[in-house]
Amino acid sequence: MRPYIELVEIGLKLHNLEEIKELLNHVLEDVDLVKKKGELWIEEKETSTFMEMKQFITEKTSEILNRCTSVSSDQTKELDVPALKVEKGNKEDASSKTVTKISTLASKDTYLQLTEKVKEIDSNFSLQSKKLKKLQQKLKDQQTITKRQEDTIEKLFKDCEKENNSNMSETQTTFNERVQEIRAEFMTELQAASSFISQQQTQWETFCLELKEKQEINKEHKELDVSTKFEELFEEQKELSKKLENILEIQKSQ
Repeated sequence: MRPYIELVEIGLKLHNLEEIKELLNHVLEDVDLVKKKGELWIEEKETSTFMEMKQFITEKTSEILNRCTSVSSDQTKELDVPALKVEKGNKEDASSKTVTKISTLASKDTYLQLTEKVKEIDSNFSLQSKKLKKLQQKLKDQQTITKRQEDTIEKLFKDCEKENNSNMSETQTTFNERVQEIRAEFMTELQAASSFISQQQTQWETFCLELKEKQEINKEHKELDVSTKFEELFEEQKELSKKLENILEIQKSQ
């Protein structure tokens, strides 16, 4: 059976390794959470602003590094603790001292692994920072292009609006002038038509008067002709009567 002191020391080291492992698991979980949130922001599925996300990643990275540095510093101090020399007659006293002096120990391999993890985190952070800078530059370039396009569109819109207003003004002026011309032509034609109608009315009234006068004259002429004819007939009758008397007298005388 192995010595009790050796078992205790190795057991404590393994226990410390388990604590370090648990701590590193928590650290890795936090790293994954930060990475996930950053990736969601890059995919535009996170509503945080650029400054908020940048501050969040910076603070979390600093916190993670501080935790790792604190653990590595604390455990490194304990790596150089010399092994206890225990004589066979004082096993209980030695085990008590071992429990007191060896509280948290970690192996050099674990420290190296932790250092590698820290380097990996730092490398990932640098890589993500570079990606963020590139994305920021792309965003800035896109904003510049968008602003230039907006300015161009706004200028074109203003030019079109100005041209449309000018054309509309010219069209309105031309339309008004044409309306005035048509109105003047209509009034001229209306006055001419009114004058023509007035002339026709006057001519008609004159014609009616003349016709009436002619009708009256014709009527008088007709009456005069009838009277004359009666007189002529009466004279002819008188002549016939005279001739008849003359004939009768001649006959009597014979």
